[in-house]
Amino acid sequence: MERFCYARPSVVIRDSLFVRIGSKQFQNFIGRNYGMTMLFRPTPLPEELDRGYLGRIKRINGFQSEKETVAAMISQFGMQLISRRELSCLELLSLMANQPLEQFARYHSTIPIRRAITSSLPDLPHGSTTRRSLLCNFGMVAVRPGAYFCTKCVSEDVAFHGVSYWRRDHQVPGQLWCPKHVIPLNYLENDEAFLRSPSNCIADAETVPAAWVDGARDNEHVSRFTGIASGLFERTSPLDVKFVALALRKRAMSLGLNTVATPVKNKPLLSDLIRDSFPAPWLATVFPSLVDKVKGQILNRVDGVLYMATSASSVWSYILAASVLYASADEALNGLFSARKDFIDEPKRKRSARGTLDRQVLVTAYIECKGRQVLVAERLALPLHQAVSMLREAGLPNLVLGRSDGKNSTAAADAFYLDEKSFDESARAGGLTASEMAALVRCSGVDFKSTLSAMAGQRSTRGTGVRRTRGLMPQEARNYFEKSTGETGHPSGSV
Repeated sequence: MERFCYARPSVVIRDSLFVRIGSKQFQNFIGRNYGMTMLFRPTPLPEELDRGYLGRIKRINGFQSEKETVAAMISQFGMQLISRRELSCLELLSLMANQPLEQFARYHSTIPIRRAITSSLPDLPHGSTTRRSLLCNFGMVAVRPGAYFCTKCVSEDVAFHGVSYWRRDHQVPGQLWCPKHVIPLNYLENDEAFLRSPSNCIADAETVPAAWVDGARDNEHVSRFTGIASGLFERTSPLDVKFVALALRKRAMSLGLNTVATPVKNKPLLSDLIRDSFPAPWLATVFPSLVDKVKGQILNRVDGVLYMATSASSVWSYILAASVLYASADEALNGLFSARKDFIDEPKRKRSARGTLDRQVLVTAYIECKGRQVLVAERLALPLHQAVSMLREAGLPNLVLGRSDGKNSTAAADAFYLDEKSFDESARAGGLTASEMAALVRCSGVDFKSTLSAMAGQRSTRGTGVRRTRGLMPQEARNYFEKSTGETGHPSGSV
């Protein structure tokens, strides 16, 4: 039998066992005797996912929709006058669970992994109410599409708890099997399944291919990935991305990898190392852009973890990088956790007597800012005239992606240097006059083509949206992988 809490705003009766007479009958009884609606408040189960807990509250109280459930919780705690911009569903769930918000967020939400490595408020504890907008907008965002569960866990939970529930660790990208029972997970494509009981989803679910699970479990890098993700879940606050990038860059340099934003001869790319280290079907469920990546072409959302001052992509690119740069999950976690302390002893970048920055810093900022000199100046905290002068010396002209007059110098530069079109064709591609095109070419230095190529790598997935970065469900991954390998012939993994 489930354990419940029953409460009105000023009364909490904890961990009581009640014989269920039916949720609607109970609500009517409370309404007649107390003049208000009181909710069944189930105690959260170990590692129960926040959205699954919301579904259990919905079912126990006999509500028909998520909206109705949330409205009832708001009424339960007298919060009708608080703006929804300042009141998150996660906070309501913590009140239903009678737990501090930070505690509930740490043990039942995906915030600890989604914000594990960030450049935005890295000192803010997970679940903190200091920035309620973060909780309202991102508090219960899924980390991968679909809803995953283990059939053996379902049977054991029903026998022990009297109810099955959605486990948080089953929802982590890359986790294709149950860590406890070591069997393939079952999944449903619609994450609305979290509002249902897993035991009622078995008949509708698909199963992760056993061959994928075997291939992933035998891969040492996958084991490191899951170990690092598990360790990050244990933290109470995020890691600052600038310190993480420092730690990863040091490791990459020791392994002879390219750590800058442009290709370097005889220095392999981090993205290529990751691509060749993981089984392709598994990788497609975590970071599909890597599956059909062209070898030797920089993918800034992955390679950028070594040189970008702000987050290059999602936390998964950093975990993938750590999985191939360190010899074990424990070594990776120790390296990432101690990076802030190590940074104190890191020598600061030196400027020359003329006040110019290191050239690679300038090139990296230019790539991140897509060639716009005003943004480069802001990024490097330099006066605009000084940034423009430095960029001109480096042969990096000002690029414009598109203006109201139809001029697009980026398109013209791509056509001329990357597509090797004629001068006139390139000018037409960017809507430039002959004199404007000539000025663009005159300002371009010997390394401009390689810099453009690196920028093009950032735009290589244009038009596909976030789907290329967000992990795919197994069936989607199978289709995506088969299509990609038919074009690129990925050497690792099999379906």
